[in-house]
Amino acid sequence: MDDHTKSFPPLEVTIDRMKAELLVDMITARVPCDAETFGELHDYVDANYYGGFIDDVTFKFFDASSVADVAYANAAQSAIHAYLEQGHARIAFYHAVYDRLAREFPSMSIFEFADYVRAREDNDVEEFRNRITTP
Repeated sequence: MDDHTKSFPPLEVTIDRMKAELLVDMITARVPCDAETFGELHDYVDANYYGGFIDDVTFKFFDASSVADVAYANAAQSAIHAYLEQGHARIAFYHAVYDRLAREFPSMSIFEFADYVRAREDNDVEEFRNRITTP
Protein backbone atom coordinates (compact mmCIF):
# COMPACT_ATOMS: atom_id res chain seq x y z
CA MET A 1 0.00 0.00 0.00
CA ASP A 2 1.35 3.46 -0.90
CA ASP A 3 2.10 5.77 2.03
CA HIS A 4 -0.49 8.39 1.06
CA THR A 5 -3.24 5.77 0.69
CA LYS A 6 -2.92 5.16 4.41
CA SER A 7 -4.14 8.73 5.00
CA PHE A 8 -7.44 8.00 3.24
CA PRO A 9 -10.42 7.45 5.54
CA PRO A 10 -11.50 3.86 6.20
CA LEU A 11 -13.34 2.55 3.15
CA GLU A 12 -16.66 2.30 5.02
CA VAL A 13 -16.44 6.01 5.94
CA THR A 14 -15.97 6.93 2.29
CA ILE A 15 -18.84 4.65 1.22
CA ASP A 16 -21.15 6.20 3.84
CA ARG A 17 -20.22 9.67 2.61
CA MET A 18 -20.92 8.61 -0.98
CA LYS A 19 -24.34 7.26 0.05
CA ALA A 20 -25.18 10.51 1.86
CA GLU A 21 -24.13 12.65 -1.12
CA LEU A 22 -26.09 10.40 -3.48
CA LEU A 23 -29.19 10.71 -1.28
CA VAL A 24 -28.94 14.51 -1.37
CA ASP A 25 -28.71 14.38 -5.16
CA MET A 26 -31.78 12.11 -5.28
CA ILE A 27 -33.79 14.37 -2.97
CA THR A 28 -32.86 17.45 -5.01
CA ALA A 29 -33.65 15.54 -8.24
CA ARG A 30 -30.13 15.85 -9.66
CA VAL A 31 -30.22 12.08 -10.17
CA PRO A 32 -33.30 9.86 -10.42
CA CYS A 33 -34.29 7.88 -7.35
CA ASP A 34 -34.57 4.75 -9.48
CA ALA A 35 -30.98 4.75 -10.78
CA GLU A 36 -29.78 1.17 -10.78
CA THR A 37 -26.05 1.39 -11.51
CA PHE A 38 -23.10 3.59 -10.67
CA GLY A 39 -22.53 4.09 -14.39
CA GLU A 40 -26.09 5.36 -14.84
CA LEU A 41 -25.37 8.19 -12.39
CA HIS A 42 -22.90 9.59 -14.94
CA ASP A 43 -25.86 10.43 -17.19
CA TYR A 44 -26.77 13.12 -14.64
CA VAL A 45 -23.65 14.02 -12.62
CA ASP A 46 -19.96 13.22 -12.52
CA ALA A 47 -20.38 10.41 -10.00
CA ASN A 48 -16.62 10.32 -9.48
CA TYR A 49 -17.10 13.35 -7.20
CA TYR A 50 -19.07 11.29 -4.66
CA GLY A 51 -17.02 10.71 -1.56
CA GLY A 52 -14.69 13.63 -2.30
CA PHE A 53 -12.44 11.80 -4.74
CA ILE A 54 -11.98 14.78 -7.03
CA ASP A 55 -12.43 18.01 -5.10
CA ASP A 56 -11.79 17.13 -1.46
CA VAL A 57 -8.60 17.76 0.49
CA THR A 58 -8.93 14.22 1.89
CA PHE A 59 -7.97 12.79 -1.48
CA LYS A 60 -5.55 15.49 -2.64
CA PHE A 61 -2.86 12.83 -2.93
CA PHE A 62 -5.04 10.42 -4.92
CA ASP A 63 -2.90 8.99 -7.67
CA ALA A 64 -4.69 7.38 -10.61
CA SER A 65 -1.51 5.50 -11.47
CA SER A 66 -1.33 3.91 -8.01
CA VAL A 67 -2.74 0.39 -7.90
CA ALA A 68 -3.72 0.81 -4.23
CA ASP A 69 -5.47 4.15 -4.82
CA VAL A 70 -7.41 2.83 -7.80
CA ALA A 71 -8.35 -0.31 -5.87
CA TYR A 72 -9.70 1.87 -3.03
CA ALA A 73 -11.77 3.99 -5.45
CA ASN A 74 -13.02 0.91 -7.30
CA ALA A 75 -14.07 -0.74 -4.03
CA ALA A 76 -16.02 2.37 -3.00
CA GLN A 77 -17.70 2.71 -6.40
CA SER A 78 -18.50 -1.02 -6.50
CA ALA A 79 -20.18 -0.71 -3.11
CA ILE A 80 -22.34 2.17 -4.40
CA HIS A 81 -23.13 0.17 -7.53
CA ALA A 82 -24.36 -2.72 -5.35
CA TYR A 83 -26.28 -0.28 -3.13
CA LEU A 84 -28.12 1.02 -6.19
CA GLU A 85 -28.56 -2.35 -7.87
CA GLN A 86 -30.11 -3.90 -4.75
CA GLY A 87 -32.56 -1.00 -4.38
CA HIS A 88 -31.18 0.27 -1.08
CA ALA A 89 -30.67 3.81 -2.40
CA ARG A 90 -34.28 4.00 -3.49
CA ILE A 91 -35.46 2.78 -0.08
CA ALA A 92 -33.28 5.37 1.67
CA PHE A 93 -34.68 8.03 -0.66
CA TYR A 94 -38.29 7.18 0.18
CA HIS A 95 -37.53 7.05 3.91
CA ALA A 96 -36.03 10.53 3.71
CA VAL A 97 -38.96 11.83 1.67
CA TYR A 98 -41.48 10.23 4.03
CA ASP A 99 -39.78 11.82 7.04
CA ARG A 100 -39.88 15.21 5.36
CA LEU A 101 -43.50 14.86 4.25
CA ALA A 102 -44.53 13.58 7.68
CA ARG A 103 -43.16 16.78 9.20
CA GLU A 104 -44.85 18.94 6.56
CA PHE A 105 -48.15 17.02 6.62
CA PRO A 106 -48.41 15.36 10.06
CA SER A 107 -51.83 13.87 9.34
CA MET A 108 -50.73 12.22 6.06
CA SER A 109 -51.47 8.51 6.04
CA ILE A 110 -49.24 5.81 4.61
CA PHE A 111 -51.79 5.46 1.79
CA GLU A 112 -51.40 9.12 0.90
CA PHE A 113 -47.64 8.62 0.95
CA ALA A 114 -48.08 5.73 -1.49
CA ASP A 115 -50.06 8.13 -3.70
CA TYR A 116 -47.17 10.58 -3.43
CA VAL A 117 -44.71 7.89 -4.52
CA ARG A 118 -46.86 7.09 -7.56
CA ALA A 119 -47.24 10.79 -8.34
CA ARG A 120 -43.49 11.29 -8.09
CA GLU A 121 -42.83 8.41 -10.42
CA ASP A 122 -45.38 9.87 -12.84
CA ASN A 123 -43.82 13.35 -12.47
CA ASP A 124 -47.11 14.62 -11.07
CA VAL A 125 -46.02 15.85 -7.63
CA GLU A 126 -47.62 19.30 -7.93
CA GLU A 127 -51.04 17.73 -8.47
CA PHE A 128 -50.50 15.53 -5.41
CA ARG A 129 -49.44 18.56 -3.30
CA ASN A 130 -52.54 20.46 -4.39
CA ARG A 131 -54.77 17.49 -3.59
CA ILE A 132 -53.33 16.91 -0.12
CA THR A 133 -53.31 20.59 0.90
CA THR A 134 -56.79 21.38 -0.37
CA PRO A 135 -59.45 20.74 2.30
